[in-house]
Amino acid sequence: MIPAPPPAPPPPGPAPARARADELPIEFRPVAAAELAEALAAHQRHLRGEKGGRRAAFKFADLSHLDLRGAVLAGADLTGARLEGTILAEADLRDTCLFGANLRKAELIRAQMQGVDLRGASLRGAQMARANLTGADLRDGHLVRSKDGELVPTAPAGGHGELSEASAVNANLTRAKLSNAFIVQTDLRDSNLRNAVFVRADLSCADLSGCNLEGADLSEANLTGARLEGAS
Repeated sequence: MIPAPPPAPPPPGPAPARARADELPIEFRPVAAAELAEALAAHQRHLRGEKGGRRAAFKFADLSHLDLRGAVLAGADLTGARLEGTILAEADLRDTCLFGANLRKAELIRAQMQGVDLRGASLRGAQMARANLTGADLRDGHLVRSKDGELVPTAPAGGHGELSEASAVNANLTRAKLSNAFIVQTDLRDSNLRNAVFVRADLSCADLSGCNLEGADLSEANLTGARLEGAS
């Protein structure tokens, strides 16, 4: 009697996700408390046009989980900065460059963010009630670094602006640019979205109840499961 052959092994599962070979890892720069305090003071002198003033520059800096409540960072350069869980409530971020920044779960309640550059930034889970984002730019944006004379993307590099699972009740997003942005399950109740651009944005399951949508461009936007009660 010939024994039955052993069962075939199960097919291998999917390989773990890896960074693309042509991507560079982001190396965040730690910032000491003394350096931060000095930079903020010099930035305020810069804004007032005083001697010794210097624009704050925190490119690829690690400022995560700090308390920067009420900080004046208008016009500062925070390209690619890590601000995960950072408290920025009532901060002045007007015209600040936050291109590709990580603002996941940041507290931005009542922050002044008019004209802020948030292209490619992640605001997943951020608290943004009553924040003013008039004219903010949350469109696509890819961080790149130099490698052997060539510009290559950094990792992780999602590229899309993201507001998913954020709370932005009563926020002002007048004229904000959110084309292709991920705004999934975001609470935007009673927000001002007048003349905002949501072309091809993913607004699935977002709460837009009571929003002012006058002049907003929702061309090709995904509104599956979105709530629009009382929106006008």
